[in-house]
Amino acid sequence: MKLPDFDAWVTADDVPLAEYKITMAEKKVSCWIPSEVGKVKRPLMRNFASYMYLDGQLEYARAVIIDANGTSEIYNLSGLLVSETSERPFVFQSAESTDDDAYLAHEANLGEIKVIIKEVIIGAAIPVPKPTFVPQAKIHERLGAVETIPIQDYFALEVVRDIGTYVFRYRPIDFLRANGVVPPLPLHSETKKSASPDGPLDIPEASDGEDHEEKIAALEEKNCKEDQTGAQRCHHPISICSATSTSFGSNYKRLCSGCPSYISPPRDVQAMPFEAIIPSSGPIVNVPIAEFAEQFKNDVDEEIITKLVGSGYKKIRTLRRLTTEKLQRMGLSDGQVDTLLDAVGDFVEGYDDINYHVE
Repeated sequence: MKLPDFDAWVTADDVPLAEYKITMAEKKVSCWIPSEVGKVKRPLMRNFASYMYLDGQLEYARAVIIDANGTSEIYNLSGLLVSETSERPFVFQSAESTDDDAYLAHEANLGEIKVIIKEVIIGAAIPVPKPTFVPQAKIHERLGAVETIPIQDYFALEVVRDIGTYVFRYRPIDFLRANGVVPPLPLHSETKKSASPDGPLDIPEASDGEDHEEKIAALEEKNCKEDQTGAQRCHHPISICSATSTSFGSNYKRLCSGCPSYISPPRDVQAMPFEAIIPSSGPIVNVPIAEFAEQFKNDVDEEIITKLVGSGYKKIRTLRRLTTEKLQRMGLSDGQVDTLLDAVGDFVEGYDDINYHVE
């Protein structure tokens, strides 16, 4: 999120989290972010003297001296200090219910990461501040194992004025979808739904650390729809081939091998380009990304593969849910995205027995 001269965002396992329902009111900006149990999260800022609150508790304070020319350096608030040379990282955990009064006192702020940025005057050096975290409080935020950090300097601060406040409200992605914060999944009518006709979609919990994108992709069975000219639905098997437009734009067409009809492209191929080149079923969908990476190691940087796997995209089918926005958030340039698309297209086209049938 942005305020004048300042940016702040939250990463989980070094991948920036998507922000939903961003709202602004004077000097305060807030949004919703998805949380995953066990993911290590780090609020990051540019140009700041900041105070960070987790679930209503002041956890971490840090000042940065900005010279007259400013700076675009990124600063990472990764965990709670436990000594001069160590900290415990902030980690998403599931909620626990409790009747503890100490816990209930913070209930209004549970599921909230707040960063307040202030203009300050740097004073004299001070000892390493002691943690303010309340260990016995049963709150959503938990701490990971102790990690070693470089020795840092700490100074007394005199606050001149408040500059702005960022509020990140975190909940599981399924909760955000069910409450209309995140757009609903574009599942077909035959996909299993909840008992209530107006209720949220019945989506199973992730297992074995799989990304939500992978479990969602496993639910979907893509149908071959009639083309935009009104042609009848095609019931012939079709071969997956490359798009006729290198930009995966409106000229995309896929020719059915059993009839002369053209089949319209998947929805919004600009935003979800991999849907246009990866089938929803067949042997190739369960091929590990590692196999693709080995075959195209001379074309696709290892760093790109590492980012994909680290974000939960471990099989070819999971790439179908990968959007242009997510690729950009991973730090991929337009050139890297194009290279990845070309390589995946070649891999799919050359894979044995990749034809699939339209139901």
